[in-house]
Amino acid sequence: MSTFLSGSRIKLFMLFVIAHAFFVSYSSAYWQPYPSLDGNLTVAGNTILEGSLTVTGSTSFLGSISNLNVTGATTLVGNTIEHGTLTITGSTTNLGATLLVGNTIEQGTFDSFGRTQAHGSFTVTGSTSLIGAAGLASTLRVTGATTLVGNTIEHGTLTITGSTTNLGATLLVGNTIEQGTFDSFGRTQAHGSFTVTGSTSLIGAVKTTSSVAIGTTRFFAQKTSIASIGTSPTNILTINFSNLAGFSAPLFKGAYVRLYCFVAGNVFGLSSVNDYVSELIISPGATGGASCTEVVVVENTTTAVGNPTTITSSISGTGTAATIALSSSSSMTNQSVFIIYEILSDNLSSVV
Repeated sequence: MSTFLSGSRIKLFMLFVIAHAFFVSYSSAYWQPYPSLDGNLTVAGNTILEGSLTVTGSTSFLGSISNLNVTGATTLVGNTIEHGTLTITGSTTNLGATLLVGNTIEQGTFDSFGRTQAHGSFTVTGSTSLIGAAGLASTLRVTGATTLVGNTIEHGTLTITGSTTNLGATLLVGNTIEQGTFDSFGRTQAHGSFTVTGSTSLIGAVKTTSSVAIGTTRFFAQKTSIASIGTSPTNILTINFSNLAGFSAPLFKGAYVRLYCFVAGNVFGLSSVNDYVSELIISPGATGGASCTEVVVVENTTTAVGNPTTITSSISGTGTAATIALSSSSSMTNQSVFIIYEILSDNLSSVV
């Protein structure tokens, strides 16, 4: 059946159709409490949402988003490029690798519980505290001032090309090699061995409370620890040989000892000042301290003031040590004793 409308009747029918369509679409969109969209929703132009948009499933943003506020958990599966400012007020967990191409500014606390690597430059403008052990597989370069508050243990090589100031104690467990100038303006102590393989210049005074070894065959020093010399032998010098293992290692060349002894005191009520000089040879071929004997080359006592006395030497020994003693022919009181000695031998260990 065909229907033809013309003139004003056609216009009235068109208005009726438009009103019906508007009524159906308005009732579907605004009258239903929970409208749903079963298919795809494609918006070709700009879309403004004045209220909230809740998405319970997955959502893909193919274009750019100006402001995105996510209150729940967020998983970034692909690449994320942040050309502006990325602000994170809560905690952030990176399970995979994170590539930061530009600058990263952390104004709060940065905690890394796992392994953290900086393959490029890592610049810290503020203070840095290393609570645990810090392992450096490559070079650590410090261009500014460095303060080491606690203990520092260097098991490998520590190279310092500039100046270094040690305000506190420094413990060097291994070897320390100084190829440049070593300046010490304060008190410097070497409690163990101090070996200088090159030349050494001592510009000022040198004070030692023990003996000084030149090479491996010569010892010399002064001694002020002897309070007095009695009429019985008083031990003044003990020479420790490095090896006197019986007949397998005897004292082949012996030992040469030169003694200077200044003795001042009171002899028979008068002040007496005496100068003792001797040159002694500890017998060659000794196989132990007990077998050491002395040969007197020179022994002389000169009395400068007061009643005279004569000082003589003797030797005894045990183990690998030989002890030289001095005795006075006259009893002296209120003594002052000063001794200088020099020892030459190819088998010396120490002198006390």
